[in-house]
Amino acid sequence: MKPKIFLLGLVLVLALSLAACLAPANDISHEFTCDDFDEYANLTWTVSGAGVGDTVTAKVCSNPSTGFAWELAGIDDTDVLKLDGEAEYVALGEAVPGAAGMETWNFTALKEGTTRLLLEYSRPWEGGEKAVRTLEITVTVEQ
Repeated sequence: MKPKIFLLGLVLVLALSLAACLAPANDISHEFTCDDFDEYANLTWTVSGAGVGDTVTAKVCSNPSTGFAWELAGIDDTDVLKLDGEAEYVALGEAVPGAAGMETWNFTALKEGTTRLLLEYSRPWEGGEKAVRTLEITVTVEQ
């Protein structure tokens, strides 16, 4: 009887361990509205407690019809955090010239550590305004 109880306990422990491994990653998100940009040119966000596999999402006001676009100026430690694909733009309301929308930037936490990333809002062509607005995000990944 004892071997059966032991095996049942072992199966239970293995099942719980597997369930923990399959737990969905967290999505840590912050939205910087167009009102934020009217008030501040340089924004910061500190993310602590992100786990390996978590997604860190920054939603930022953008107006590509004016020629401005957000660009990733850099990630200090790409072993800790990586850009997850390209940013996505969604218009706020009707997509008319001069109307703002939101860009969504997703980053994935890869390993334990702290890193800083910088987004800059610029006109990317030669002679265009550079870093008119900035967003500095410091991310600490635990686990």
